[in-house]
Amino acid sequence: MSEIFWIMRKLLSMPGYTLSAMVLIIILYLTLHPKPLPDIGSGLFEGADKVVHMLMFLGMAGILGLDYLRSPAGRYKPEPPRFIVLLAVVISSAIGALVEVAQGAINMGRGEDFYDFLADVAGAIIAGLIMMLTWKRVYCWWWNREQ
Repeated sequence: MSEIFWIMRKLLSMPGYTLSAMVLIIILYLTLHPKPLPDIGSGLFEGADKVVHMLMFLGMAGILGLDYLRSPAGRYKPEPPRFIVLLAVVISSAIGALVEVAQGAINMGRGEDFYDFLADVAGAIIAGLIMMLTWKRVYCWWWNREQ
C-alpha cells in the first residue's frame, strides 16, 4: 500500500500542469484515433461511450483543478476558488467541443456527436462540483495543513 502512495506522490510532484498535459494527450488519442482500443464486440451496454466521455472529461477538469491547487498560486487558496473551478469546467468543455468538431473534420471513421459533447460537459460539471466539495480536504492533504 505504501508503494501506491509513493507512486501517487511522485506523479503529483511533477512540474506544473504536466498531469493536465498527460491527460489531454490521452484524451486526444482516445477520441481522435480511428481505433484506439481493440474491439470488444457490441459494447458493454447502450450508451457506454457516453459514460466513457463523461469520465474522461471529469478527469480532465479534475486534473486541471488539482494542478492549480498544487501550483504556487494555489498554495494560499484553502477555500475553493470559484473562478478556477469554473475555468477548469469551461476549458474541459471547450476541449470536448473541439474534439467533436475535429472528429467530424478529420473523417477517419469517427464522427461528431452532439450527445458525446453533452457527456463531456456533464463530466466537467460533475468534476467542478466534486472540486467545490473536496477542495479544502485535498488542499490540507497536499500542503500538510490541519483542517
